[in-house]
Amino acid sequence: MISYRLDKSNVILSLKGDWDAFSTQNGGPSNSAERYVGRPLWDFVSGFETQSFLNTLTFFARQQNQPVSIGYRCDSMDVARAFKMEITPAQDGVLTVAHRPLVIPTPVTDPDVADLNNRREHTLTCSQCLRVQRNGTWLEAFGVRKGTGFLVRYTICPDCRDIADQKMSEDRGIVRIFGT
Repeated sequence: MISYRLDKSNVILSLKGDWDAFSTQNGGPSNSAERYVGRPLWDFVSGFETQSFLNTLTFFARQQNQPVSIGYRCDSMDVARAFKMEITPAQDGVLTVAHRPLVIPTPVTDPDVADLNNRREHTLTCSQCLRVQRNGTWLEAFGVRKGTGFLVRYTICPDCRDIADQKMSEDRGIVRIFGT
């Protein structure tokens, strides 16, 4: 498990766990942990929609003073990985955000996405489940990202928005946050 603490402005206060090993295993620098502390979380989150999604989750945890947890994919080039993100509020607006690994089967790539590496335009990709949008449908694309031609624009797919809505509204009488 790796985790970090955020202040009330979502600036990273501290890291826990072996961030350097995780970074190195994924092609990043070996001294990554020291580069995060004191910086806004948003410096490390790609895409306006993903930032808005995470901002909603952190806002909810603080305002309701309740933990929020949600699953997401974080594949490496060769391994399908999933994590459960748990956002737990503390005093003074501080949050602890923990990422616990989950065991998942290797996804089966939809044949309709095989040509994504050859496209010149950006492909909408859900930053939570890593499916891609093709012709209005969200499809599994595990392994497609191995090529150098795959251009991504991150968003949140409707299924992942619905899951977040459901988690935040269960037994709390909260109205839908993301939907219409």
